[in-house]
Amino acid sequence: MVEWGIETNHADADADVLIALTAIEPSKTNTNVLLREDTDLLVLILYHVDVTSNSLIFKSRNVSKVNTHIKIWDILRTKLLLGEELCALLPLIHAISGCDTTSRMFGVSKAATIKKFGEHDFVKAQAQLLCNANTKDDVISAGENIISSLYYGAPYEGLNVLRYRKVAARELTNKTCVQIHSLPTTSNALHFIARGLIFK
Repeated sequence: MVEWGIETNHADADADVLIALTAIEPSKTNTNVLLREDTDLLVLILYHVDVTSNSLIFKSRNVSKVNTHIKIWDILRTKLLLGEELCALLPLIHAISGCDTTSRMFGVSKAATIKKFGEHDFVKAQAQLLCNANTKDDVISAGENIISSLYYGAPYEGLNVLRYRKVAARELTNKTCVQIHSLPTTSNALHFIARGLIFK
């Protein structure tokens, strides 16, 4: 391809970061369009792009049979709308709310997760603690506080206590049978989730 004057880049591992940075580079001087269907790339571009760049457009290549709308994201406007602070947390938000390598939590949408991070100072503070954690225990503690908050737990309420409280509330009202899949994860299971977040 180089022989034909086509510039190529090679990624030693996951190519998403290289694709995002390669899309951002020309947007510093020109308008650039990236045609992809990958939320991971959208998150990485919003994380890395500088708001002083020229226009950068993220456009979906695929149109579903049900929804005929083409998704087009103006990256700079989206970053200004979300804010620098929230965009800096997007990789963590994406990992917690489900991505290529982690499953999403039952009953907690990506939109609800972004909203919680954007509106609640406690969740933002826990996210900063998680991002700057020096030990596995710090990651687990901050992760447990974040996940508990996503399931409407009180600040610093452990996941096991939150699970017990939710089961007890349903049993007391006697309205519905407890569906185990609708409960937040256990504290023990979080240890495995936290390991995945460390490597993200």
